Amino acid sequence: MDIDCEMAKNKIQRGWRIVRLFSKPPIIKRAMLRFIKNPYVLVNMLGVMTVNKYFNRGTFLPFSLDIELTTKCNLTCTYCRVNKEGWQERAKLENMKFEDFKKIIDDTKNHLFIIKLQGMGETLLNKDVFRMVEYATSKGILVYTFTNATLVDDNNVHKILNCGLIALNISLDGGTRDTYNAVRVNADFDKVLANIKKITSNKKNKLPLINVWTVGTKENIKEVPNLINICSESGVNSLTIQLKFTTWNRAEFKKLAEDVRLDENEIKDFIDDCYKLAHEKGLNFDFFNRTFTKKSPCYWPTTSFYISNERAIVPCCTIGEPEVLNFGNLKDNSIAKIWRSDAYQSFRKIIKEHKLPDYCKNCYGEFD
Repeated sequence: MDIDCEMAKNKIQRGWRIVRLFSKPPIIKRAMLRFIKNPYVLVNMLGVMTVNKYFNRGTFLPFSLDIELTTKCNLTCTYCRVNKEGWQERAKLENMKFEDFKKIIDDTKNHLFIIKLQGMGETLLNKDVFRMVEYATSKGILVYTFTNATLVDDNNVHKILNCGLIALNISLDGGTRDTYNAVRVNADFDKVLANIKKITSNKKNKLPLINVWTVGTKENIKEVPNLINICSESGVNSLTIQLKFTTWNRAEFKKLAEDVRLDENEIKDFIDDCYKLAHEKGLNFDFFNRTFTKKSPCYWPTTSFYISNERAIVPCCTIGEPEVLNFGNLKDNSIAKIWRSDAYQSFRKIIKEHKLPDYCKNCYGEFD
């Protein structure tokens, strides 16, 4: 395939990140095994994508979940809500216990297809994370996670690679030491690069896929070619540049977003050059800038939700905090009861009717 065709293919597939990530043969195999061993998982997924979507209801249960394992983080990143003013009380919460995670899996194993282990904290700070992945995987559920990769070492690298993850996404918000260290406060660029190479050099199997994820801003966008070279030389599977900036509906982050947010239309030629370079390097590469619209509204209310560290049901990972919005707690009610509650249905209705609360507007391009 020539470069122009490859670029066109990449552009068409922007926004279909999940499809692209999970269209890899090893993951397709895992997915097929999931469906063969439990056909209802496929039935439920199809129900979610048809009945739930078109009737805007929670008739079928979610086929994917985000689960937050900790509210703690070892970094104080410039663009992140964690460790900023107002986060102190959440940071004091105990990490999710294995027994609580196990109950979530036991309650969802007959309809759940995939889990993303990601929350506001650093997942590797939960000492039970590998045991959790192994348990979910033993039930056939696909699992992937995000990490800042600062805590990777000789003691846990083999656990990371062999616990059953289908993908490990690594946050790397800069292609030079100065830029990265300024954003990822308390991290060290050189150490993280060494940790990425530690992961890829110890990887013996096709899974997990090792993916690098970068929040693109005015401050680091010119370093994308360097990131492409770094990823290619490190042996990772893909690099994604996220152009959408999360503000958590907070004034300080909205101001920050205005200062650093990129306009994709202004960097079209640069984006094309990056695709060409990635193609030359043989690296899977994408600019990710998903936005919802009135005609194509947010799909989270009918497909998925986010389980916070204390087991509150939050609509999505972008909201992230139960204090902003939640529909109940798994300590008190089942997933099915919460998913089909009047409160959740009312939320689906206002999203469908485009009567968006402020905390949802961040994901809709018209409000940028």
